[in-house]
Amino acid sequence: MGRLDPTLTIGAPAPGCRAVVFDLFGVLTRGQSRRGIEAMARSFGVDRSSFLSAYWAERPDYDRGSVSGPEYWDRVARSLSRVIDRSEIERLIVLDVDSWDRPEPSMVGFAETVSRSLLAAAILSNSPPEITDRFRSYPWMAGFDRVVFSSDVGLVKPEPSIFEHVIAELSVDPRDAVFIDDRVENIEAAAALGMRGVAFTTGETTPSDLAAFLHRGTIHGSM
Repeated sequence: MGRLDPTLTIGAPAPGCRAVVFDLFGVLTRGQSRRGIEAMARSFGVDRSSFLSAYWAERPDYDRGSVSGPEYWDRVARSLSRVIDRSEIERLIVLDVDSWDRPEPSMVGFAETVSRSLLAAAILSNSPPEITDRFRSYPWMAGFDRVVFSSDVGLVKPEPSIFEHVIAELSVDPRDAVFIDDRVENIEAAAALGMRGVAFTTGETTPSDLAAFLHRGTIHGSM
């Protein structure tokens, strides 16, 4: 799947731990590229902050799959009082996909360690179709027992129904599943259903931290 650390083991999973659900962006990847964000902002002739405000305000429907890529970027343009043509929309879609395409080998390798420890491993991610298609092409994605992208199921985090969906896919009790995400609102939503939530912070949370949590059931930032 990724860069596997042969010295990293989980040991016997903590009692009641049967599955680990990973967020993709910001956990298994390094998060969105600042350079990519700035390139998209320049396309609209606005500053980074203004662009991100419009980008995220319109994102839920795109992640849900209820609007297409061109429709999403038209909405962003209108929000910024801009007009863009089809060729610029196609360029923005490519820039957007590229900005998220930053797998973190150590975390992808850790997910493989989870699978080797006989725990079920899943991905639960908000992702529009174009980004979903890029990541589906990677061989390491096949190592997960379940992969749930928001645009495939018409649901988005932090809606409870998307967590219920992945739990049903894994056929486990929510109390037997660990959810790792970098957004507090998503962790709280998972915890409300009984899942054990772990707050992931890039540059601070390490695979060793997570392995220790899965073995002992405790980690700083867990819920």
